[in-house]
Parts: sequence; C-alpha cells; structure tokens
Amino acid sequence: MFLLLCISCGQVTSERSKILFLDSSTEVKNILLRVEQTMARIANPDKNSNTNYFYKNDDLYINSKRVSIKDIRKSKSLSMIEQSEITSFLHDIGKLKRNQITYCYYEKAAGVWLFGYLDRLENDFYDDRDIWLYQEHKFKDVKKYFTVLDSLGEIYLLKPKRILE
Repeated sequence: MFLLLCISCGQVTSERSKILFLDSSTEVKNILLRVEQTMARIANPDKNSNTNYFYKNDDLYINSKRVSIKDIRKSKSLSMIEQSEITSFLHDIGKLKRNQITYCYYEKAAGVWLFGYLDRLENDFYDDRDIWLYQEHKFKDVKKYFTVLDSLGEIYLLKPKRILE
C-alpha cells in the first residue's frame, strides 16, 4: 500500500513540473497577453493587496471580491473597461480555465503578472505553480523568487523558491 502511494505522488509531481495545455501554446500565449493587458487596467481600490482574479468553487472573484457574471458590468473594478472588452475578458479567462490556469495576480516583488497553473486546494505556497510570459528585462527579478520548471516558447512554468527558511 505504501509503495502505491509513493508512486502516485511521483506522478503528480512530474505532471506539475511540465506545461501541458489542451489548446496550442500560441493560442494560450495570445490569451495570456490579452488578459495581462486587461488586468493592468482593472482598478483595485485596496492599495495594500495585489490586483487579481481567481475562481473559487466556480465563482469568479476580481480583486478578492465575488462577482456574479450577470452583474459583472456593474463591478467597480471593471468600471474603466468597455463592455465588449469585459465580454472578451470573460471568454479568455474561461479558455485559460480550460487549460488549468485558474487565477492571475500581480507579483509586486518581481514586477510581473503571474497565472496560477494546476491549482490544488491542498497546496501550500511552495507547491504553487505559476505561468509567466517571458520578458527579458524581468528575468533576473523573477529568478530571485522563482525556479523555472519548464518552458514552452515564451511561456514559463515557475515554482516559488524557499527564501524564508
């Protein structure tokens, strides 16, 4: 029994160390770029927290506040964004979710947008996996805080470094 558990743990680890999308990496990259651009325009009234979106139990949260899809156009966070762009944003994050990318946040320390990949409830911080779109001028900052596990062109899979031990 113990042997079977260890073998299955190894499979989960190796699966979480590779980028595997249902859609082409080019399509995912284009969606990531569009979502980054929209996220950069989303207003966050709480200056102490990062700008983000995530899913929790299939509910969408923007800047850590639950947003109903039917009332999303009334969201204060999205007040600066045109309705057509909101519709495209919802479509894009739905496509990302299909590819196991379920959240996005601005990582202030490294100065980059990161996308949560293969999120699991039992993760602790050091088990997180993030997708990052490579930017040469930010690579040094990213490497301070993250280990690169895999890449597909300009899409990088990152894991947080254990800095505070």
